Amino acid sequence: MATDKAEARRQAAAFMSTLNSARQRLALYPPEHPQVKEAVGEVLRCVEPMHVDSPSFTVSIMGEELFLNGRLLPEESRNHNELMAQLTERKLTNLSLDRGITPEELTEFVRWSTAKPEEISAAGGWGKVLAEAGVTHLAVDRQVALDDMWDQQGGGNERFRVSREVYRKTINAALSAYMDAKSHQSVNVEMVDGVVQLLVSSVVGNDDMMKALSQIRGYDEYTLSHSVNVAVLTLLMGSKLKMPGPLLHRLGTAALLHDIGKTQVSEDIVNKDGKLSSDEWEQMQSHALRGAQMLAEQEHMDQLAIVVASEHHAREDLTGYPRFHAYKKLHTMSKIVAVVDTYDALTSDRSYRKSETPDEAMKLIIEGSGTHFSAPIVKVFAQLTGMYPVGSVVEMDTGELGVVYKPNTDDIYRPQVKLFSATDESIAEYKLVDVAEREEDGSYPRTIRRSVDPSECQVDISDFL
Repeated sequence: MATDKAEARRQAAAFMSTLNSARQRLALYPPEHPQVKEAVGEVLRCVEPMHVDSPSFTVSIMGEELFLNGRLLPEESRNHNELMAQLTERKLTNLSLDRGITPEELTEFVRWSTAKPEEISAAGGWGKVLAEAGVTHLAVDRQVALDDMWDQQGGGNERFRVSREVYRKTINAALSAYMDAKSHQSVNVEMVDGVVQLLVSSVVGNDDMMKALSQIRGYDEYTLSHSVNVAVLTLLMGSKLKMPGPLLHRLGTAALLHDIGKTQVSEDIVNKDGKLSSDEWEQMQSHALRGAQMLAEQEHMDQLAIVVASEHHAREDLTGYPRFHAYKKLHTMSKIVAVVDTYDALTSDRSYRKSETPDEAMKLIIEGSGTHFSAPIVKVFAQLTGMYPVGSVVEMDTGELGVVYKPNTDDIYRPQVKLFSATDESIAEYKLVDVAEREEDGSYPRTIRRSVDPSECQVDISDFL
């Protein structure tokens, strides 16, 4: 059975912790010392389950971020930054361990990892050092793509690359803010303001942000990625509604922090695989008011963020939670965040359910228009994303497959699509068609039949955006 994301994070955290302990022991004692042998044994015990599904795994470091097999580990990046800095200084930014590595091999590597950088260079570099030490099940230069969403997608599109970098920085800011909230520390409001300003600058007038978002969703840490996705989509909504810059900034801050109350709800409840009990559901519902209260306690926190945190689950007809009996209507910004929050939640994989396709999620939101959600807001959101958002793989009634390239604000069911052949090995070859175009007799030559999971046709959507 494949290792799930949560287990992979735990394994990576354990590996980094035991590796750090082994390095400390070898800096003090000779390799044959019992404490060294014990520490190396702990590392090997962490390594063993990581080889169950694969003959090798790779831990990579890029800047201040840690990756396991190319997947970013945001919390572990924060927790192990000192060790990461030491490894980077010694040019150990891609560390691969193969199945079958022995205690002797690992001991030799760890011993050398404590040497000064100049000593490693004087010995001929890592390749020579490991070869002479007989280390064959460990490599320090094996390149692994740092998750396609970061380094392989977008090609040479500079604005696309900037969009990814902004997303990455926003994730890190959200991580810091949510971790501070979880530990009951003050949130760095100045840092949040700075990254939201960067996000606003990147979103306004940048069509590539929607393309970037279509490819970087599905991040490891759901609560963090969800908050950033909601912030990006909310700002795109605000930009479409021609909101002035200062209001966009306030809206972005509110969207980024809307779920901060979940840091005070047990992770077992937030990630429970199955239906919540009545008590658990009550605790989950408490995150709205708890988040609002936490934000109200922060110095210089915008009042709009407090309002949105409290109202984003209240619903248009006020039948949601918490109950605002004295209210006649919710704040417009809360209504925007409510629609985007629901859409991103529905289209994201969770521990307790598989994600909906974008069109299925949009149908549910449209069905809730006027009751759960504000009808005018739903209309604007549907025009922004379309029934099939940019980056969606779709099947036509002709049997052709394609990737949605641009939405159609006049008909959300008929976007522009780049078609490719399902049988052609070079599926990067495509034909751009407008599904809204008609024949002379008024009929449509093509109509989208359904959304398709990209894995069904093994398509890399970055080739088409």
